[in-house]
Amino acid sequence: MLAQAAKPQNYYVVVGSNRVLTTNVVEEYPIPEGVTELQLSTAITAVSGTTPQLTITLETIDPFYYISVAQTQSDPITAATTWDLIISSTPYYNHTLTAGNVRNRPGVITRTVRVSFTVTGTTPSFTITSVLTAKCS
Repeated sequence: MLAQAAKPQNYYVVVGSNRVLTTNVVEEYPIPEGVTELQLSTAITAVSGTTPQLTITLETIDPFYYISVAQTQSDPITAATTWDLIISSTPYYNHTLTAGNVRNRPGVITRTVRVSFTVTGTTPSFTITSVLTAKCS
């Protein structure tokens, strides 16, 4: 798990990692009741390969009711950058970053979240640091 700057008491880290991505990764994490917001912060610090592309998706899923809310960055990532993907149960949530990119989406926070990293290109490699945080009401 990654060390992270202090957040207010109602935030907690679900999972954090430093890694090098060369293939697709899909991970699911349980989310407790009372969570009103999920935020996936990803810093891409190095990119290599021929036409490498990375697509990041944060998705809440409920297999019983087949509810799914997904948030993906606007274009595939091809260079070092920072992305915050947010799903919030508050319809008019506004989030700002001092640097990087952000995508907000109102939606249902279910008991399971899926994080997907889709990697394409010829011998692609992405060095990333990602942290998934949850906010409780």
